Amino acid sequence: MRLEEKTTATLLTILFLASISIAPVLPVVAAPVELAYDDGTCDGNHPEVHVNQYLRQKFLVSDFGLSEDCLVEIVRICWGPYLLPQDFVGVIKLRDHDTGYVVTAASFSYFDIISGWQDYDVSGSDFVSDHFYVELWQTSGFGYICSDDEGTLHYMGETSKDGGVTWSMWASMNFMIRASVTPATIPATVDINPETLNLKSNGPWITAHIGLPEGSVSDIEIASIVLTTEVGGMFLVVDAPTTIDTTLIVKFNRTALVDYLGNEDLDSGEGLKFYDVTLMVTGTLTDGTPFLGSTTTKVIKKG
Repeated sequence: MRLEEKTTATLLTILFLASISIAPVLPVVAAPVELAYDDGTCDGNHPEVHVNQYLRQKFLVSDFGLSEDCLVEIVRICWGPYLLPQDFVGVIKLRDHDTGYVVTAASFSYFDIISGWQDYDVSGSDFVSDHFYVELWQTSGFGYICSDDEGTLHYMGETSKDGGVTWSMWASMNFMIRASVTPATIPATVDINPETLNLKSNGPWITAHIGLPEGSVSDIEIASIVLTTEVGGMFLVVDAPTTIDTTLIVKFNRTALVDYLGNEDLDSGEGLKFYDVTLMVTGTLTDGTPFLGSTTTKVIKKG
């Protein structure tokens, strides 16, 4: 390689390292996204009241720039002022649009309800979907729950004007439903080279080969990639990545990892010359979806 080519290659590497120097200290995880339609204006997504059953709001995560399944964590309800002052008990259910799978995620009652927005934590249901309904089921008592386009209030059990099964909601409704979701983690494939890490070795790199079950590795945010171990430590990409077919190849500082793993506190195998450790690679795609892949590496001790 000529001198000017070496100089150019060195400059490109320096520029790349400078570009990732702002990478976060902690692994990046996707932030919650609030799904909020302009009520009454989104065809096919406005709430409906199903006679003698429930009120529900449909959500399609792709409408909000998300491309993968999401964990539904918070249901946000704006209760209107038209509930009768008597016992009113209900439950919040989550239903997958495609499979019909449904879980009961939270409960509410008249005595808990105040006018305005209230949040209900539904994360404990572990409900993951990319196209789902939030349903409010009234299990006992009676209460006005919605108004039609003419401002008339209606009970859950009323029959709509045309004798059908639903009351469509309008912009003048006194009831609004939103949801807060977090993109679910994509299970990535990760191969680490070398497969056996000798703490006496002075090699410069730990190389990770990353693959995704679907989509393109070109969608991975390089600055978000972090190597961690089951016993701690955190290491950032230190060289320009390469892509071969459907695999993204990145490098980490081997000396930093060896120094960390060489700590006596990390060695739980008394009298053994080696031990196994799980290495994990995390990061996010350009749309904020997190991915995680892991592999087990054998560590040969110095002694």
